[in-house]
Amino acid sequence: MIKKMKNQKEFHSTIKNIRLDHFLNQKLDDLSRSQIQKLILNGLVRVDDFIVKPSYKLKGKEIILVDFNNQYKDNETILKQDIPLDIIYEDEHLIALNKKPGIIVHPGAGNKDGTILNGLLYRFKYLSYPKSERPGLVHRLDKFTSGVMLVAKTDKVHHSLGEQFASRSIKKEYRAIVWGRTNSFGDIKGYLTRSKKNRKKFVLNDNYGKYSFTEYKIIKFLEPFTYLKLRPLTGRTHQLRVHLSEIGHPILMDDTYGGSINISKSFHQKNKLIIDEVFKNLDRYALHAYKIKFMHPISKLMIELKAPIPNDFKKIINLFDEK
Repeated sequence: MIKKMKNQKEFHSTIKNIRLDHFLNQKLDDLSRSQIQKLILNGLVRVDDFIVKPSYKLKGKEIILVDFNNQYKDNETILKQDIPLDIIYEDEHLIALNKKPGIIVHPGAGNKDGTILNGLLYRFKYLSYPKSERPGLVHRLDKFTSGVMLVAKTDKVHHSLGEQFASRSIKKEYRAIVWGRTNSFGDIKGYLTRSKKNRKKFVLNDNYGKYSFTEYKIIKFLEPFTYLKLRPLTGRTHQLRVHLSEIGHPILMDDTYGGSINISKSFHQKNKLIIDEVFKNLDRYALHAYKIKFMHPISKLMIELKAPIPNDFKKIINLFDEK
């Protein structure tokens, strides 16, 4: 399937074990193989939103986006700003940040500066794909999500991490506080697509879009809230927020997916005091990227990194312990 967008083309792969460059050579008749490889090597081709090598073998269910918009752009237009960054790991190949809530990862429409990328370009001399619009950024977190995030210093490391994400070999664990009591454990799966009513939202369906899968388990329950451990086996935009909303347990303060304080009206009046206390300590949605485990692209050792539970979470979790 081919979906045409302005200066972009999107393909849905259905063939297994075919190299990415060979797949695109079949689809892009107007480009030579060397031109296709150049697009891939310049970071202008993404497999499920990750940059990979031309030799990456497709699994048969990916969405491949070829972006011609940025073919001749240069990131020198991105400001270098002295923005505080919480570094939890760094070597000569990669960086791991503890992203604070409320900061956007990279510039976009309406947000030209004040992002993590502006701070990265100020602090680090070398990042992967220096001429791309998102140098160094292997993956992203939503503005109001906190936690661990990986950044590549070289193209080789970016390729490796991107392929680990795309092949789902990277293990991630999130923490969330949601409305109501969930099952003790379970999983949520389906295909994510943009909502036709609101293009800023995503919806879950059984047939079309980007496949998504999340496992969850209760850590603690304090009526009317549940503190959850989440393991996303895929990494789709808004995945955890959509999944939890779809099972009737939206994340606290996630107004977009039904988690605003307005939902408190559907709970018993006896819960008012605890609800008020929780919302006194929270000014963003309660989602934190707690842990990530991956193979270091150079040393080949397994690395596990954690972003400490943030203070606003701790204040709420302490309430769970007091009851």
